[in-house]
Amino acid sequence: HFGSGVVKNQSFCLVKEADLPRERDWDGICGLGWHQIATKDERPLYSRVARASHGGHAVFAFVPGPAKQAYIVAGEVPYAAMKKGSLVWADGEALKLGGEQGFWVVSGGLAIHRASPVPSRFLLDTGTSFVLAPPNKYLLFVRSLIPESAFNTSCGLDVTAGNLVVCDCKVMELDSILPVRFFLGEKWLSIDFKDLFRRVPSHKGSDLCLLQIQQNPVSTMDPLDLLGDLLEAPSTPLYPTSWLDSVA
Repeated sequence: HFGSGVVKNQSFCLVKEADLPRERDWDGICGLGWHQIATKDERPLYSRVARASHGGHAVFAFVPGPAKQAYIVAGEVPYAAMKKGSLVWADGEALKLGGEQGFWVVSGGLAIHRASPVPSRFLLDTGTSFVLAPPNKYLLFVRSLIPESAFNTSCGLDVTAGNLVVCDCKVMELDSILPVRFFLGEKWLSIDFKDLFRRVPSHKGSDLCLLQIQQNPVSTMDPLDLLGDLLEAPSTPLYPTSWLDSVA
């Protein structure tokens, strides 16, 4: 049951053993992926949303809300929650070239200094709060974003937190750093440099700024590995690592 919508005879996975957080305000993970990921059933949940909703469309949307909260809308496009004319549709693609669609993957572009974007492919993943970049592209991206002198004096890797990039918050005061522009279809989204950081407490009592674009911690293209610590998903790569170059 989702509100007044009812989905009957929906298959789901029951995790018998998992190292789940002791304190949580949720009971399970609702998979909205393609059938290869969400369930072995040929009827994944997202494809049955239309019949169970008032809107009658097999769509779902994650909408930012007040107080840093978000909510999900199923069955219709939440036009009232978005700026008019800002929506763009992009065709889903297969993760592996020539393969079947298994993840939400779209083509687009990325730019910082360039006027025209670098062609890139994006995988939409709600299993992490970070924007993840491939290991072989991450250093180049960070060096393009933050001047080398500023990075060397104000930023570094937190080894105790899985080599996350953290900076002295004074780096956000630099006026010379350009925003990051994400391109999808005929539209683009500009994210200011200050919005790429989140203040976190340090062991010294003062705040540090955690960069929200981090290196993908796995050497495989399987996003399920991001949830490995949570769901004990198998870590065997589904695709050869040579395909990493095709996903930016």
